[in-house]
Amino acid sequence: MARTNSIIQEVDTFIGNKVYNARLARGMTRQQLAQTIGVTHQQLQKYEKGLNRISVGRLLLIAEALKENINYF
Repeated sequence: MARTNSIIQEVDTFIGNKVYNARLARGMTRQQLAQTIGVTHQQLQKYEKGLNRISVGRLLLIAEALKENINYF
């Protein structure tokens, strides 16, 4: 079970980093992206750091806002 949790945390962190890098590449502030996807900038920060898991629906909104294919994440 500990191994599974470790893998899940790695995935959350990986996806969060992808969100962070794509946001910076688009020149968007955290506040701008958060507002676009309907969360607080604090919540987006937790997503980007991998502290909170991003649901598939929210990830689709993020991909659309950042003009990325969902496969990017």
